[in-house]
Amino acid sequence: MHLRLLDFLACPDCRSEKLDLLVEKNDDTGMEIEQGSITCCSCNRIFSIISGIPRMLPKSLTSLAPQKDEFPGAGVLQTMRGYDFHHQRQGRYQSQRELAPDNHDADLALTRRYFRKYLNLSNLQLEELKTRIVLDAGCGPGRYMAMAHEYGAAEIIGLDLSSGVLLTAKSLLRNADNCHLVQGDITCPPFREGIFDIIYSIGVLHHLQFPENGFCSLKLLLSKHGQLWIWVYGLEGMSLVYQLSHLVWLRRRTKEWTLEDKFHLCKIMAMVLYVLYLYPLFWIKKLASAKFISCFPYYEWTSLSYEDIIYTFFDRLQPQYTHYLAKDQIMQYLSGLKQISISNAGKNGWIAKARK
Repeated sequence: MHLRLLDFLACPDCRSEKLDLLVEKNDDTGMEIEQGSITCCSCNRIFSIISGIPRMLPKSLTSLAPQKDEFPGAGVLQTMRGYDFHHQRQGRYQSQRELAPDNHDADLALTRRYFRKYLNLSNLQLEELKTRIVLDAGCGPGRYMAMAHEYGAAEIIGLDLSSGVLLTAKSLLRNADNCHLVQGDITCPPFREGIFDIIYSIGVLHHLQFPENGFCSLKLLLSKHGQLWIWVYGLEGMSLVYQLSHLVWLRRRTKEWTLEDKFHLCKIMAMVLYVLYLYPLFWIKKLASAKFISCFPYYEWTSLSYEDIIYTFFDRLQPQYTHYLAKDQIMQYLSGLKQISISNAGKNGWIAKARK
């Protein structure tokens, strides 16, 4: 954690911006805080800094939970444990070992393409990232933060619920000192209001128990004229192939399975898909034209590692909540903002953009 991150933080419970920092250990360079704590001067909550990442979950997610799973927040905790399980078990993805935001010899083409595709970003919008303060809401392993870094953002803050995924992101972004990571909940974000110039969230808000709460929280964090870029699931206009890939029927049958069992099932599905479809498609891709290969569903997956494919299946099965939002719902969630646009450019969900 860099000291200047404190200028963006607020207590997730009482919203106070008055925070005290206690430094217990710096890294070898002395520039980053590896261990310490942040204390809210208003409600006296103490948030640990572990491995250089402030752990600023709201009290509702850190209190001792009852034995039963019916208490508020149980599903959120289960989702958090699911992502922790995968990333702590697998460590860094093989493809991410090849990524580094300051290493332009690395193959960032796929990540760059996805960043533009999921948010339908024009060259002009990518230019707008320059010198901006950016929030990646639900940053996952940090790949899109690496893109924001590449496009010249001044400060990029990644927020995620999972401690395991944040450690993966830290490894990826280790040489980008303008990238910061915080563990927290999107619905109770540990940030000051009105501080971010651009907020983007890719494939996250539809996994909240109440997606509307996530939209509302992010709107409050936007600076004057700040921009919100969102991608979420939506069945309207979604291609049949993409609908089938969501494994809704299988999710219902495996809902009560353990994380271990779900993970083993995802390994089997990933292997079957790889052997029977992606590996042959890889060689077709070598021999055929780009236009021809693009006719095949998920041809881009030929560039993914085996671990990435496992994670893609796991990401569909393990979250406790998955919503398919309607266009009018998203319009309602964005009320109060200006220049609202909602499109389905990739036939795989809604791309929503707005300004404050």
